[in-house]
Amino acid sequence: MPTRRELLLNYWQERIRRDLASFSDPGVMVDVVRQNQIVTVSWVMHGKNREDKFNIELDQNGVSIYYVKGGTSKLYRTFIAGPEMADLRQVSLMIKQSFRSSAIFVDTQARTVNDAAIAKEVNAIQLLGELIKNPNLDATNVIMVTGEPGSGKTQILREFVRKMSIDYIDGRAEKILLYANVQGRALARLTEAFVTELQDLRVGLTYHSIATLTRLGLLVPVIDGFDELLGRSGYDDAFSSLDVFLGQLEGEGQLIASSRSIYYEDEFRSRAATDTMNSSTWEQMPVRISNWTDSQKTAYLVKYFANNQSIGDRSDEIRKQICSISDRHGRMLSKPLFFAKTVELLHRNRKFNIENYEVLLDGLVRGLLEREKDDKLLDRHSNPLLSVEQISALMCELAEEMWNQETRVLDSNSVQEVAENVNILGGSA
Repeated sequence: MPTRRELLLNYWQERIRRDLASFSDPGVMVDVVRQNQIVTVSWVMHGKNREDKFNIELDQNGVSIYYVKGGTSKLYRTFIAGPEMADLRQVSLMIKQSFRSSAIFVDTQARTVNDAAIAKEVNAIQLLGELIKNPNLDATNVIMVTGEPGSGKTQILREFVRKMSIDYIDGRAEKILLYANVQGRALARLTEAFVTELQDLRVGLTYHSIATLTRLGLLVPVIDGFDELLGRSGYDDAFSSLDVFLGQLEGEGQLIASSRSIYYEDEFRSRAATDTMNSSTWEQMPVRISNWTDSQKTAYLVKYFANNQSIGDRSDEIRKQICSISDRHGRMLSKPLFFAKTVELLHRNRKFNIENYEVLLDGLVRGLLEREKDDKLLDRHSNPLLSVEQISALMCELAEEMWNQETRVLDSNSVQEVAENVNILGGSA
């Protein structure tokens, strides 16, 4: 019977082979030879023949893997992250360049939530940073960022990704975040989302190595709008894609996914508790994004006025108008999306009558529909699928159908029929 030491050496020999295979050229075998604890790998990457050696050190503290070249050695994960392999520093530079900082970003409060307790609220970016720096090593960590529509989940995640890329470049972080925007896109699998984002970054990294880098704790995928990764088959495709990816992680690494609170409570938790997803290899950590407080609204106004100096002496007038609207629509204006749109409406329309709430609501609805058109309902090339007028017509028909069925949720067949009846998606939906 093999000893524990022999089993560990065999496991890491195969693990190294699979890790390098995710970087190797297609159709090329990765050959591995082990002599005691030295593993020699012969393989091909970018058309170049390579031979790399690794030292598997076993002691009472666990397993340490080193890349060996000449008389020097370095940690295995350092080798994988380096310029010869994933070149994560270059990836971080491209992420930093792509993710510009918002001039009026205001961090939102958030808290972790589980069945036992609700944690104290802290800044969302601070909380996410603490969670990915201190992972549970016994299972893959799925950090599910939830919040009401318009609560600013996307802005928080994008700012977090940007800051982490800067920290990695400056040597303050040991992992990067790979952002995948799947909100409303015509995608059916996570691999398609990763492929699209990596192509947009124009880096040499491919989706084949995403799972490898995640297992090693070098990369954390950020799936923005997981509940909108639906495709033709409703929620099944999203769950199937996530289940496949989690299986590839083998109980290691972390990922962040965002969804609306009602989706997480009603759909994700119930499905995750069933046998359809292998929950023994991963654990979920819900992070709930809160609505804005008065201090955060004030912080936004300060930044908005500084960024739009043409407002001049109208800033006090706009503040008073905001306070008046908040007296009647406080809950609505606690959403960052609606608050920002209201400020913009007051800024752009000097003669706006705050007593005419129908005009205000029409403006906010229009802004929301434009957001859906430009940021949510996109094809695989990030182009809008529908116009504002088409989205408006579809939403009205869906609302009427929900009223007729006396339900808050429509099944995919009902949505398909409504879309066809209003001649928006036609028979190809």
